Amino acid sequence: DLHRDGVSRSSTTAELGGSSLGRILFVIGSSHQEFGSNLKFALRLQQELESLIPGLSRGIRQQNFVYNQDLHPYSVLVEIGGHENSIEEVLNSVPYLAEAVARAYLAFFETRE
Repeated sequence: DLHRDGVSRSSTTAELGGSSLGRILFVIGSSHQEFGSNLKFALRLQQELESLIPGLSRGIRQQNFVYNQDLHPYSVLVEIGGHENSIEEVLNSVPYLAEAVARAYLAFFETRE
């Protein structure tokens, strides 16, 4: 589930090689039974993202909500940038998020076979 955050640009922007990127925040709802598996997956996503571009992740925020994350284990809400970031800045971050998702998926599910 992809969103943009409503906080200031100073919190949602990173610089890399002269380009601005929208920083990435993972949000996990904790008011349901799948909370543990979602949190484990989000932790892995954050680890992979940080290994690619240190500082691109804004971390993991846990909220006392559900966000439909009870429908499937390993669900994560992802906020890329914020309302003050341009679409270009957000799109600059997407390849790094995609790589982190691919790495996390491989590492997370490879050990479950």
